[in-house]
Amino acid sequence: MSLDSKTAAKAISGAIDFASLKLKLYVPFQKKQQLLEQSADCIAATTLLKTLGIEFKVEERANTEWMSSNGNVPVLVEGATNRVYFGCKEIQETLKTKEIAHLNSPDDGQLEEKLVNLFDILKRVELYHSWIDPTTLLNVTKKRYTDEIDVYSVFKKFVYKNRRENVLKFLSVHNWHVMSSKDVLREFDNVLSVFSNVLGEKKYLFGERLSEIDCLLFGHLYAMLTTKYMGTFGGDLQQTIAKYQNLIDHTKELDRLSKKL
Repeated sequence: MSLDSKTAAKAISGAIDFASLKLKLYVPFQKKQQLLEQSADCIAATTLLKTLGIEFKVEERANTEWMSSNGNVPVLVEGATNRVYFGCKEIQETLKTKEIAHLNSPDDGQLEEKLVNLFDILKRVELYHSWIDPTTLLNVTKKRYTDEIDVYSVFKKFVYKNRRENVLKFLSVHNWHVMSSKDVLREFDNVLSVFSNVLGEKKYLFGERLSEIDCLLFGHLYAMLTTKYMGTFGGDLQQTIAKYQNLIDHTKELDRLSKKL
């Protein structure tokens, strides 16, 4: 459902006003520190801000997660007011309250809610990869989670242990902490199937104009497709995505668009 010209003008004006607050987006170090779930959120938030025409600067920091009151990244800071927004979801909700939005959304509110809920499953898949898959946990997560953390080395084991306990607690709500990798991949495939069916042969999920949900989906799929994995689980994620050519094309289109901005 396209917004009228008056609403569109208000959104553009809001984006300009928001950007005037000297925005800075803090992210963990991309190559040495970000885990899959963090990379997905950082890419999604960056793409959302870019495609809305909001000017901001990106800064990598080892302690980004500790700047966040809820542990979510990235962290968006208004330099002019010192207001802080934690994580992609909070950034997106803030933009909505400021009436800064893309010019397209589904006519069916239930469909939009269904798709938004599917991102919770994508997040669980990413957390499973980082914190449950044994090869990734030992060879990637533990190293990345401790090597670049801005705390004294004596606390690093505690930090890693505490974070893993929190993730396991989160995953246990839906019994994902005891699921097999095959079951996780099956859940992942089901989610991709829904997005693929909604996308069909369209350029974007809801037509020819971009939506926030397109940006969020791009963040997850781009992170999964471009990560260099150890072990087999990550490769299985990529092979599952490869079954859906329209999702691959959608990811390429958003990548092209993001690099132009």
